[in-house]
Amino acid sequence: MAAAEHHGAFGQDAFGRWAEKTARFFGTPQYIVGQTIVVALWVVVNSVAVIRHWDPYPFILLNLGFSLQAAYAAPLILLAQTRQADRDKVVSDATESHREREEQLGRERVAAIKTETPRFMTPPAPVPNNGRRGELGFEAKVNTDGLIVDVRTLKNTTGSEPLALANAEALKSARFYPLIQNRTHIAFTYQHHVYY
Repeated sequence: MAAAEHHGAFGQDAFGRWAEKTARFFGTPQYIVGQTIVVALWVVVNSVAVIRHWDPYPFILLNLGFSLQAAYAAPLILLAQTRQADRDKVVSDATESHREREEQLGRERVAAIKTETPRFMTPPAPVPNNGRRGELGFEAKVNTDGLIVDVRTLKNTTGSEPLALANAEALKSARFYPLIQNRTHIAFTYQHHVYY
């Protein structure tokens, strides 16, 4: 996702971008180590009697520098945090919008599957197996009204042709609820299995 251009109180917000860079730099180890070295040198140079002291103990000029730095650092950090919070809100809103769209699509897919799944209005009548074991598989062609117009045997592991024919006739007497796609009744093919 592309970052949104941030417009603030400073026009195109070049100042805001600079403030963020500065605030980030204040938190880096390089800045902390650099500041420690500068302060240590300042104290050493102003403590040793070899040269003229421009800020003798209690280092009031150094103290003034720290106060000035703090006076500017705090607002810069707050500005950077505000800009980051704005960016986080944009990302959060986009994520929430995406999640809502995905949920809606999921509900629509479930509804489509429910309307596109063949369901028996009248199931086929059970056929006694007379002690036979196995599986029968059929393919039924169903018209737009849910009536079975043709049945073909795909699988018969029972070894009984009369049992397969009786199940095929029972399947022909079944009726489906009409299958609807895009608000139109459609014909379809249904695979039916019977296990003994």
